[in-house]
Order: sequence, then structure tokens, then C-alpha cells
Amino acid sequence: MRYGALCVNQKKVDWAIKSLSRASFASGKVFSPGEKVASVIFRGPEGLQRADLSEAEAQAWQPPGEVLGKWTRKAEDESEAAKRRNALASAEEVFLAFVQEPGGAGADKDLLMQLLALLLERKRILRPQGRPADGKQRYWHSRLQQEFIVPHQEITPECLTLVREQLHHLAF
Repeated sequence: MRYGALCVNQKKVDWAIKSLSRASFASGKVFSPGEKVASVIFRGPEGLQRADLSEAEAQAWQPPGEVLGKWTRKAEDESEAAKRRNALASAEEVFLAFVQEPGGAGADKDLLMQLLALLLERKRILRPQGRPADGKQRYWHSRLQQEFIVPHQEITPECLTLVREQLHHLAF
């Protein structure tokens, strides 16, 4: 692995994180531009799932599983350039939500945090600080001026198979 590129069986793999849904997970109502939307990643019966809800719906909604991360943002009109920017912003938001949410510890969350960190490293949002040590990699987020410590393990096809279905819910 170099420069944050993830290689599996000599093939470079890149994931884009799903951007904000255009409609509510709970009601199906389409979000209006400027409306505050809450995003929640939770461990449900089918694995990791993401729910985008209006801020009002999110206050009353209970996820059917353990919450791994949550954040809010405003809904926007989607041009092609905005879609690309939002996909990258979504990856950063998911990573920050995972790091800041104490619940949901487990091998799948650790692996997803590592994959997101590699994606953000590749996009030059995170910068690695030294080499991995004791199963941890230190990263520096220059815009936030903050250091993050991310679990680190060797990524094998077997590891990816473990989180394959969960990646389907977060990536496209």
C-alpha cells in the first residue's frame, strides 16, 4: 500500500461513500435544499446501515441496532461537481462520526475506519504520521488541526469479505 491506495490481489480498489440521500429513510419525504438532515450509521440486522432523516424525524427515531456514528448537514441541490464534492465530504463525515462515537467497537468498525482513513489519505485530507505501531496508525487532519489514532491491520481479501455487505450499504 502506498499513498493511501488500497490494493487487494494487485488491483487498486477505491470506494466512494454514498452522499446524502435525497429522501428520508423513515418517511420517504424528499429533502428541501437548505433543510437540516441527520445521518446515522448503525449496526442493524443486515449489518451496517445508513439512515438519512430530517432533523425532526431523527429526534424521535430509534435505530434498530447500535449507533456507530451520527452527524448533521444541510441538503443541497445536486450538480455533478457538487455530487463529487459531497461524496468526498460524506467519506470525511463518516470517518469523523466513527472516530467520535464511542459505541460500536468491534473488528468491523475498526476495519471500516481503516478503509475510510486510507481513502481520506489518498484524497490528501488525512496525512499519516510515521509508520503504524502496536496495531495503530496516527493521522493528522490539517483542516481540523487534529490528530486521530486509527486501528491498523493488514487488509486481506478475507478481511474485506467480512465487511463486504456492510461496505455495500456505505459505498457504491
